[in-house]
Amino acid sequence: MTLVKKLRDAIHRFRLRYGLGQPYKKIESSQVEATTFALIWNEIITTFREEDIISDQEHELLELPPNYWNIRVIRWPCVLLCNELLLALKQAQELADAPDRWIWLKISKSEYRRCAVIEAYDSIKYLVLTVVKYHTEEHSIAERIFDEIDNNIQFEKVTEAYNLKQLESVHSKLISFVEVLMGPKKDLKRSSPHSASTDEGLLFENAIEFPDAEDELFNRHVRRLYTILNSRDSMHNVPKNIEARRRIAFFSNSLFMNMPRAPVVEKMMAFSVLTPYYEEEVCFPKETLRRQNEDGISTIFYLQKIYEDEWNNFIERMYREGMKDDDDIWEKKSRDLRLWASYRGQTLARTVRGMMYYYRALKMLSYLDTATEIDIRMGTQELASHHSSRQNRSLDGLNSQATIFAETGQSR
Repeated sequence: MTLVKKLRDAIHRFRLRYGLGQPYKKIESSQVEATTFALIWNEIITTFREEDIISDQEHELLELPPNYWNIRVIRWPCVLLCNELLLALKQAQELADAPDRWIWLKISKSEYRRCAVIEAYDSIKYLVLTVVKYHTEEHSIAERIFDEIDNNIQFEKVTEAYNLKQLESVHSKLISFVEVLMGPKKDLKRSSPHSASTDEGLLFENAIEFPDAEDELFNRHVRRLYTILNSRDSMHNVPKNIEARRRIAFFSNSLFMNMPRAPVVEKMMAFSVLTPYYEEEVCFPKETLRRQNEDGISTIFYLQKIYEDEWNNFIERMYREGMKDDDDIWEKKSRDLRLWASYRGQTLARTVRGMMYYYRALKMLSYLDTATEIDIRMGTQELASHHSSRQNRSLDGLNSQATIFAETGQSR
């Protein structure tokens, strides 16, 4: 350490000692980069799904997806955007004769409503220009239509150029279009008023090219758009699991705490965790799970009833990971079953899992300490591109550690 650094450090410690300086700076929410927060938030939600305290649907409703499809606003979780688009359409219809600026000011009073409108429009624009074949006359027509809409939006002439009272009809047709994209058999005639037996062809019928049905990332974004377009009920009960709600509340409250900035991971002191145990089962054997007590109740049956929603989420995850029948849970998925039961019936198993979370958290923090804004954006997109394959991998490292730990304990 140079003499200048030593002098600065001494002055800093002197100011702190006599109350002349601030030991920390308050972290304002505006200073947190949206992509950085999305990266951390999605890691938390993914962990919830791996623990089976939320379902696949709740996972999609809670996640903060990356900025795909050229969307210009933050893509808030769907639980925050429910019913916002329908309320915006209602406001636009009620103020159909008002100037554009007045309508937009009314909609923009709610940040979620503003983002829902912009995301819905950008998503529809991207979808239409994607499914219509490039280098065709129909694609040129679609581009000109959206260019005209963008031009009217820019010069605040939407109310002059279009009849806003027809928004409800346009909205219903867009829902039908998205439903076609979501269906296993993509048939445009489902969303058309024409009869299937008529000789009159559908507009754009021969210029449509649907994306690959196996593209899970595309399908997830389509389902998100459908939720924004069609959600009418409140989603205050998402997630349903009490433990998931408690963790989200704890994390949300911690964002507003006055806390010092954490040092970079590179400068952290190393630490080790020792957990003593003696002749304690870390992971339930299959025989223990099946064995019934004097009342005819087995351990697995008891856990299924106590954690009914988590059991349903676990079965859903097992089917997504390749299970074909419920009987496979004892054969092909017995290791996952033992871990699921152990995390809910064995304290030491939960301790092992908690210690392994330190590794994932430190790995994430280390990446954020050194990554640039471009790295974070590219990293978010890369994670999203491999999201489906990542979901198919549960806590592999954690499960391996727990299994090894269990075998070690049983051998003792």
